[in-house]
Amino acid sequence: MGSGFDALIGELCWGRMEIAVIIAVIFASMDRSWKQRLAGAALGIVAIVGIFNPLRIAASILSGSEFVHDVLFRLTLLLAIVGWYAFWYLYLTRRARKGGCWQ
Repeated sequence: MGSGFDALIGELCWGRMEIAVIIAVIFASMDRSWKQRLAGAALGIVAIVGIFNPLRIAASILSGSEFVHDVLFRLTLLLAIVGWYAFWYLYLTRRARKGGCWQ
């Protein structure tokens, strides 16, 4: 509405690569059950692509900085994926072994 603001969200922004990475690392965890791996991948996709990625894109657009887009955009994504995997592997699946969910 007259602000002169414009942004192009390309094909790489929607999270296809991130989905592949999340699925690959979780499914490679052979010491976890298939049920745990399927649940971890599904929840990870929702968490990263459905929640984190839109926030990351909005922050990048609002900053308007090439550095934020080119460096921090990728770095935060890597940290989010590694963080989700660690949370899933160390906390959620361990909790299941103690009688919680996902057995």
